[in-house]
Amino acid sequence: MAALENIPLVHDECWEEWMSLLPQDLWDVPLYNLAIPGSHDAMSYCLDLNSPIVTSQPWILKMADHAFPCIIRPVIFKWATTQEVDIVEQLKAGIRYFDLRIAHRPKDGSQDLYYTHVLFTVVTVLEALQEINLWLENHKREIIILACSHFEGMTESLHEHLISSLKYIFGSKLCPVMPSIHNEVQMTKEPPAHQLMCIHLNLYMCIMKYVC
Repeated sequence: MAALENIPLVHDECWEEWMSLLPQDLWDVPLYNLAIPGSHDAMSYCLDLNSPIVTSQPWILKMADHAFPCIIRPVIFKWATTQEVDIVEQLKAGIRYFDLRIAHRPKDGSQDLYYTHVLFTVVTVLEALQEINLWLENHKREIIILACSHFEGMTESLHEHLISSLKYIFGSKLCPVMPSIHNEVQMTKEPPAHQLMCIHLNLYMCIMKYVC
């Protein structure tokens, strides 16, 4: 869902509940064979204009921002904002795959994690996950995929904290660990046993796995 000015989103049952409305012929089709609407840099709608620039950004960008903040920072903010509506509105519009860049702010002594796209977000990781969980509680036949990546500034203990938080918030909604993305997850007539698949692109460990 790229940012589109002056184009209203249509929120009706056909988008908000589209998985539950799939025809019976598609119930046995593995999820990975369906075209799943996705959101790139899904949390960039709530970037913090005054946050530090993410460490991995080019040094020349950081130098320019430091020298001419009144000019450079608004440009960065506008360029980095690829979404205009919040996570719940994206869900209502039918988005089911979310690209989430997660990071720990430099010089932050807490375990708070944030989303990033050049800048850090105002909303914490836990706050957004709790909103997603609440939405799933009211949409029992919808399945969501969270693709978590980047993990800048995160230690092994912060990775463990993130995984523990996912387990605590979503509980039995989490899809069990699978050795391959090609293991079959599919729609059924009844509400699915698991509603959330979390792909944890763990660059710290140099592995990709499903979190359970």
